[in-house]
Amino acid sequence: MPTNTPPKLLRCFVGIKFPLLQQINPLLNALAVPAKDSELKLRVMPPKNLHLTLKFLGSIEPEQEPALSTILSTVAAQQSKFQLSSGGVGFFKDSLWVGINPSNELSDLVSTLNESLAAIGLQPETKPYIPHVTVARFAIVAKPKLQRIASRFENTQWGEINVSKFHLYRSETLTSGAMYYIINKYELGGT
Repeated sequence: MPTNTPPKLLRCFVGIKFPLLQQINPLLNALAVPAKDSELKLRVMPPKNLHLTLKFLGSIEPEQEPALSTILSTVAAQQSKFQLSSGGVGFFKDSLWVGINPSNELSDLVSTLNESLAAIGLQPETKPYIPHVTVARFAIVAKPKLQRIASRFENTQWGEINVSKFHLYRSETLTSGAMYYIINKYELGGT
């Protein structure tokens, strides 16, 4: 018996894996201590979730995937490999992040993705792009305690990242927090 259940929307984003886990381990370990205080509701991101978001796509229809993949392949083929550096820490309302230092190559890639994906109805981002890697989420009451920890790392340089590809990720919200799964990878420079 056929069902009229609509296809499941995929919540997706385009991003770069964050490979500097060893370098940020001191920060993550410092955060793990307050994480034991259940009142703070601090969730340190699992290492496999660490990434630099290039473009949040939101919910996409399964039938958009082929066109999306074609656009991402084209953008990747036109982009040369580049390097990024990571340094410092910062806060948004309920998250702590490590910074990615701005670069022309990163700005160009983000801008090209925004423009190219508009062709399939994915709205360009209107807010300024702040390159960062979220390392923890927390309840607002945790911020003062976390600011003391973060101040120890505000001038830390985390290292260099060689960017040779980006990924299409699927995001799934679970009771334990968000989990990210790689759907596809796109090598820069058309290789």
